Amino acid sequence: MKELVYRLIYWPPLNAVLLAINKVLRPVLPGSFRLPPSGTIVVDTGRSRFRMATNQTCYLTQLVYWNGFDGFEYSSIFRDLVNDMQCFIDIGANTGYYSIAAATLNSKIQVHAFEPAYGPLHYLKTNVALNDLEDRLHVSDLALSDQQGSIKFFETGSRKFPWVRHVLAGDGSLLRSDDRAVVMERDVRMDTLDHYVKKYDIRNVDLIKVDTEGTEPSILDGAEETISRDMPIIICETLYNTTESELDRRLKAWGYVIYKHLPNGLERASALERAKDDGVRNCFFVHSSREGVLARFMSTSTKA
Repeated sequence: MKELVYRLIYWPPLNAVLLAINKVLRPVLPGSFRLPPSGTIVVDTGRSRFRMATNQTCYLTQLVYWNGFDGFEYSSIFRDLVNDMQCFIDIGANTGYYSIAAATLNSKIQVHAFEPAYGPLHYLKTNVALNDLEDRLHVSDLALSDQQGSIKFFETGSRKFPWVRHVLAGDGSLLRSDDRAVVMERDVRMDTLDHYVKKYDIRNVDLIKVDTEGTEPSILDGAEETISRDMPIIICETLYNTTESELDRRLKAWGYVIYKHLPNGLERASALERAKDDGVRNCFFVHSSREGVLARFMSTSTKA
């Protein structure tokens, strides 16, 4: 019975009606009651609009739907940062939120989006087509790392919605975690960013985003030549007590400076490692020679 109710709630035509009702009743409902969207949502960046197909297992689109573009992670910074970029590399693109935002905000940018996870890859391709971006947004199912070949990739299912074929939890990884219920283990193609860039003669890489659930250091190792050549700004997920020391060591050796993303902007940091979890989940790394590019995004407390 519960499954039938869930299937009805997340049937796209009915879900759209329920979302509208949820919005109307939002002032009187508990703050945590925000129905996840299932179907297609419209994202307004303030300078462009794009559509995203999604389902109820995607926390990203739930947050974007209810909090808006500016209310999700570092979207407000990304909007202005990407405006003058020529090439954006999105590693761990998930369903394409940042890739599609970049392509709709900047009509001249070339985007290369990497996503080996089965569910997110399906929706990534769907969303690229939905926004007619096939000419500038190139999708790859490669798992980037520091070597070439094939490797096991681990994905989880949804305990709440076990019938959903394309799960969008965003936690697929080359690393197997004991606290995750792995329901799919498969071989994926693996490559380095350096090899990919050479193969397709990609130039002027201005921005790299890496969000791969713990494999960020090996990905950057496989991108060292590209990073040395183009000195791109790097946006990287930095989870507490996981890859911080490795990322810190690599990026400092390459002449990069650390900026932590806070709710009100960026704050320069001397190191990534923290004595306790301060809630910071994303950091911006910029080469010391280009540090001024991030000056306008500094947090208000830092400016003061």
